Amino acid sequence: CLFNAGSNVNKPLLETTEKLFFKAWELACYAGFLVGREAAKHMSTRGRGTMLFTGATASVRGGKGFAAFSAAKF
Repeated sequence: CLFNAGSNVNKPLLETTEKLFFKAWELACYAGFLVGREAAKHMSTRGRGTMLFTGATASVRGGKGFAAFSAAKF
């Protein structure tokens, strides 16, 4: 299973709405949980498997305009 989702939203913090922040989190974080859980169901019946979740530099070093994206990838 490979999970590589991210919105890479670039918006100044003061212009980042709650909806935009939530959508970035939903895509990069919550969706990863859902994908991982479903993959685990299939892998447990097979007795093996691999899950890979990609990150982003922004997850450890956010930048100007990337508050929502950085938080979601972290």
